[in-house]
Amino acid sequence: MKSPSQPRKGGRPQQITLAVVERVAKRFGHGMPLKDALALENNSQINPDSWHKALQRKPQFVHPFEAAKADFLEKALTRLSESEDLANLRWLLERRYPELFARPAQTQVNVNQTNQPTIVGLPNDILARVREYAKTL
Repeated sequence: MKSPSQPRKGGRPQQITLAVVERVAKRFGHGMPLKDALALENNSQINPDSWHKALQRKPQFVHPFEAAKADFLEKALTRLSESEDLANLRWLLERRYPELFARPAQTQVNVNQTNQPTIVGLPNDILARVREYAKTL
């Protein structure tokens, strides 16, 4: 088995090893953004692009990283359910996991020059029903 400092077929030493993945995953699991967790490795060849490529090439790297993300989410949700002051944790969850916790987009109403309101952010079928209902008033 090659050590991390032995060259690969391309002649360069492997930069992202299982030990690196475990360290980065631990930092990421504490809530540190990935870019910063990678920067602490103090190696310019370890960056978000090389990280994602390494995870694609080496399936054994995926589990520790995914487990760290799940660990952070579990801890955050536990704190959220037990805390009385939720503002900071809510802010972090909204930004860290927007697909799960982002606030819904706000609907905007703009009035154009013909004084016909243009509603942005509503599906067309709902908009059509509202207009039909407004005609009956």
